[in-house]
Amino acid sequence: MNAGVGDEPAAEAFGPGGILTLAGQLRDDFDRTFSRPVVPPPSGLVDLLALQVGTERLDIRVDELCRVVTGPVITRLPSPVAAVRGVALVEDTLVTVYDLGVLLGLPATAGGHLLTFAGEPAVGVTVDAVIAHRRIGPRVAAHAPMVTTEDLIERVRSLVHR
Repeated sequence: MNAGVGDEPAAEAFGPGGILTLAGQLRDDFDRTFSRPVVPPPSGLVDLLALQVGTERLDIRVDELCRVVTGPVITRLPSPVAAVRGVALVEDTLVTVYDLGVLLGLPATAGGHLLTFAGEPAVGVTVDAVIAHRRIGPRVAAHAPMVTTEDLIERVRSLVHR
C-alpha cells in the first residue's frame, strides 16, 4: 500500500524516500501557489504599508510601489540638495534615492529600507522601517496619514527645478 505523506507514521517520514516524498510535496505546493491567479482585495479596500519615518508613522498605498528593498546599498553622491542620498542599483535599474524624512521636513532617516516607484525617471525614498501591511476601507483611508507618490514626485520636482 502506498500511503501519502500525511498518512505515514512519523518514523517512516524520515526513512529512505520519506524525505524525498515530503520535499516533492512541498515543492509542488510551492509551485501551485504561483499558478493561482492574483486575487485583488475586495472592492473598495486599500492595501497600505505602514512606514516609520523618524518618530512619524505614515502609510503608503501598495499599488503605488514598485519595490521594497531591505538594507539597500546606496552610493552617496555630492549634491547641494539635502534630500538626495545618492543612487542605488535595483534590479538593473539605477535609482535616484531621496530621504523621505528630509522631503517631508522631518529629520533624516536611517535608510533601513528603500521604496521605489514605477515610472521614469526611476526614483526611490529611504525610510527607517516598514512596520506592517494593512488593508483598510475607503472611509478609514480618507483619514489615514498617507504619503502619495504624486506628493513625493512634486516635492522632488521642486528640489530639482530650483
